[in-house]
Amino acid sequence: MVPFFEPIRITLVQLEVVIDRLALDLIALIPTQKPQATRQFQILDDTLQKAINTYSITLTSAESDAALAATTEKIVEGFKIVTDMSNNLRIATEKINVFNAAEQGIVIAQGFTTIISKISEGIVRVDRVTSGPLGDIDAQLVVDVLTTFVQVHQALLNVVIGKHGLIAMVPFFEPIRITLVQLEVVIDRLALDLIALIPTQKPQATRQFQILDDTLQKAIKTYSVTLASKSATHKANPIMQKIQQGLVTVTGISDRVIEKIVGKY
Repeated sequence: MVPFFEPIRITLVQLEVVIDRLALDLIALIPTQKPQATRQFQILDDTLQKAINTYSITLTSAESDAALAATTEKIVEGFKIVTDMSNNLRIATEKINVFNAAEQGIVIAQGFTTIISKISEGIVRVDRVTSGPLGDIDAQLVVDVLTTFVQVHQALLNVVIGKHGLIAMVPFFEPIRITLVQLEVVIDRLALDLIALIPTQKPQATRQFQILDDTLQKAIKTYSVTLASKSATHKANPIMQKIQQGLVTVTGISDRVIEKIVGKY
């Protein structure tokens, strides 16, 4: 009934992606408690899936079979949009210099956040395909736009890496690192879903995602330098204390969101 229906569904999918990644990393860190932690994440995932399915009803009803069948065209269009967004962010990032870094540094984090949101929309689209894998001709079209996207996004990441020295001096350093990690998570999920949709082009698609991942990992490591140095000077802050603090913070945010929702009724 309100225009925020679809954005809510997309953010739920984004939440699913990052929680899946958190589960993988956290469980590996606490092997003695693996069964208990796995159970908790499964409980959360069950409820999250219910929420995603609930917010998919209106979209499913609104779209015709013909619209759903036009999968290849929509995937191609989606990649072109994200490619343009990446190129525009590259151009904006190239303009950052020592004189405007303090004001323009936020452009990178905001730009990546927008790109992450658009990729999440793509994940939703791919996940909803019910007609089975694409034929080889369509799969080749998808790989072509994927290849272009990877090339353009690599160019963006390389510029971001090159601006590291300037950005390290402004308060937007950490937000950029966080968005890079979030970008890695959603691209990993997109790769998994998209490759399953184009089995005849699996080697080519896998190669493109690997190329992108290599550059993305380099960017994440580059923007982890200052954070790592800072952490080394605070040995009194053990890893588990930070994890606990983070979970407490997220729990508090969830509580406040629930209070606001309840207050609407």
